Amino acid sequence: MSGSTAREKLGELRCLLRLGIFYGSIQKQEAQQVLEYLRSLRPELFVEEPYDGFTRFAA
Repeated sequence: MSGSTAREKLGELRCLLRLGIFYGSIQKQEAQQVLEYLRSLRPELFVEEPYDGFTRFAA
């Protein structure tokens, strides 16, 4: 899975976790544990990428 696709899926997961918390399906602590587990497996997904061409070029 490419980095941008994986970040997209991470965003979708975050939205689902927020909905789960809102509707009481999961606790906030459980959602945090899921994200921390994912961060331990794939820390590069949690690093923000530069958005514009100049920032990317400078990096």
